[in-house]
Amino acid sequence: MRPFQILVWWILVPVLCGCTDHETISQPSHDGKLMTGVFRDSEVTGLTYETETQLGKTDVAGEFLFKEGENISFFVGGIYLGSGTAATVMSPVSIASQQPSSLSSQEVKNLASFLQSLDHDSEPGNGIIIKKEVAEALKNKQIDFTNMKLQDLGEVLAGVIQQTDANLKPVYPEKAAVHLNQTFGEVYVPQDHASAYFIPAIEGWHELSFDAVHWIHYTDENNRLLTSSLYDKRPFRVVMQNEYTAFNAAGLPVEFRQKTLANDQFSEEKLFRITYTAKNQLESITTTSAEGEFLSKVKITNMDGHFRINEALHYNENGEFLLREKVIYDKSGVRSNKEYYSTSEGTSKESKDFMGNTSYAYNEHGEYRVVTHYSTDEILTDVYRYRADKTLRKTEHYRYSDQKWKRIVEYDSRENIISVTTVSGDNSNKSFTASKEAPDLSSSH
Repeated sequence: MRPFQILVWWILVPVLCGCTDHETISQPSHDGKLMTGVFRDSEVTGLTYETETQLGKTDVAGEFLFKEGENISFFVGGIYLGSGTAATVMSPVSIASQQPSSLSSQEVKNLASFLQSLDHDSEPGNGIIIKKEVAEALKNKQIDFTNMKLQDLGEVLAGVIQQTDANLKPVYPEKAAVHLNQTFGEVYVPQDHASAYFIPAIEGWHELSFDAVHWIHYTDENNRLLTSSLYDKRPFRVVMQNEYTAFNAAGLPVEFRQKTLANDQFSEEKLFRITYTAKNQLESITTTSAEGEFLSKVKITNMDGHFRINEALHYNENGEFLLREKVIYDKSGVRSNKEYYSTSEGTSKESKDFMGNTSYAYNEHGEYRVVTHYSTDEILTDVYRYRADKTLRKTEHYRYSDQKWKRIVEYDSRENIISVTTVSGDNSNKSFTASKEAPDLSSSH
């Protein structure tokens, strides 16, 4: 973008904030025919655009106005996306600063990643709609798309989420490139295995809904993963961290340490060791304590089209098979059910090898509403009630044969345990006020 255009843009910011979708700037030297163009990743609604004679926002069809021969620049809030010669069809390729560019250029993939991450319903296939409040939250932000890191995307989205409570989900460059290429009838094979395969698997394996949490992944100058931080959105705070300590020849993590937050303190670390298939997809995950005590081992036997784990076999320390776990996701990608089987094959809940299942229901914010653990001889139902003051009550209902009990756990606004009350079948009550020395009860959310 030429310096003059940048100056014009900042002078016109107040005008843009109150303008209609399309406005004309009087420029006698540009008397050509007014034309309509469309910006496509899918069609993108809510981009600010500027030419020598036109300024406005792309409409519900992703359309903008221009005159032949004009240069056009695109923005989201204060973030400059790029510019190019206006045409009837434009895309991230058209406005990339590094030309010639293609659908697989890194800057183009970064632009597509950013735009798809801002989509209001996280379904870019039905069009990308950038809400007004999201654009406004970006008015003081900047991103260098020629060198955008995963943490740049994650931190910008985190700021928008905190300001607007928008339900945004990061779409990493490799996945964004797949969609962008599909839009233009091309096929893209991901090149960065960490963001294409490893990150979706790790994010999807975590039980909380994507609507309730936000991930930020940090990389070094060579785009190799350093750490991953998981944030709870309400209240917005870090609740888990992974530190990657060893890698294979493809740059994929083969070992990482994990710590989780409980009662405002991080718990003891766990150590995860990972193996991969010849195609660099997850094969197995072994978990131990920081001191090396065996905790679990799972072998991944199936992943879905989004590279989320949906079937795994569990083994004990001696390598003996324990059970098969099947994870079911709903259409929006949220985990809705887990089923457990006593054999390594078989899919029916009516089969003799069925051991039980866990079902999940969520509230409008993606937080747990009801979680039910069922087996052939016991049922445990957890009911979550979030109050207006952001405190939480979790009520656990347990039934085993003819025995019943109920436990009520109260949390403060940061989801630290305040008190626990247990009611057994004979109506006896046991109550105590929890402290930071009660981490075994704090893993519910």
